[in-house]
Amino acid sequence: MGLALEESVNSEDDHVKEVEGVNFVFAEKVLKHINGKVLDYKNDANYEGFTILDENPGSDCGGCCG
Repeated sequence: MGLALEESVNSEDDHVKEVEGVNFVFAEKVLKHINGKVLDYKNDANYEGFTILDENPGSDCGGCCG
């Protein structure tokens, strides 16, 4: 699973979610893996880019569900 910049939706299997004016396109096969996750962008001395985080980091899985 990865993130990429796309200018158009490629198939009927893609799902579009708009958040604060930005459209995110997800393939149907990954929807179950990203449900309940938070997309975060980091830009610091050690890392620049998007990360997918567990919405509830204090959950019973102990951070293993990411």
